[in-house]
Amino acid sequence: MVDERKGILTPEQEDIVEKAIRFKNPILELVDGPIIKTVDNVFLEKLMTYLEGKFPEYVPYIYEAIDVVCESIKVE
Repeated sequence: MVDERKGILTPEQEDIVEKAIRFKNPILELVDGPIIKTVDNVFLEKLMTYLEGKFPEYVPYIYEAIDVVCESIKVE
């Protein structure tokens, strides 16, 4: 599988996280998807760039852990 990651999540994983997080407030529920994408694509991308520069040997383990966690999330 080719990773299309921007940040630490693939677009499919961003959707999984968005579906897994539910708010009672309808306004928060409306904007949670864009917030997740922004945090991942901007802030977590900077974190991964730093980690790739300082600790490149750990990056595959980080991605593998994130993949396992996202696969284990049950979304209804």
